Amino acid sequence: MAESIIALAFVTLLVGVFFAGKLFGSMTQRLAEQERQLASLQQQLADNNYPRHTYATAAGLEDATAVAIDLVIQHQAMSQRAEQLRDILGMVRQSPHAYNSDRPAGDRPQGFRP
Repeated sequence: MAESIIALAFVTLLVGVFFAGKLFGSMTQRLAEQERQLASLQQQLADNNYPRHTYATAAGLEDATAVAIDLVIQHQAMSQRAEQLRDILGMVRQSPHAYNSDRPAGDRPQGFRP
């Protein structure tokens, strides 16, 4: 009985080693193919001299991006203010005494004087 278990374990080990070898071989072939593709793409990039942006174009794109970011930030701030306005008007609309006139005004910019 022990001999048959040892024989079965040995056969299982051989089958496992066989399949591991096949898997390793296929992965090696795949890696070699990808390395060939990479070398081909690098050569294509080296052969094609793509035009690059001039300094003026790059500077213009940076300035346009800065303006776009500023607009997004302003839009977000205005949206928040519009929500606040809607909430205040909703409170006022509920009843004549629903709005708390002693409500804190929130943070004020430094140097603000009432």
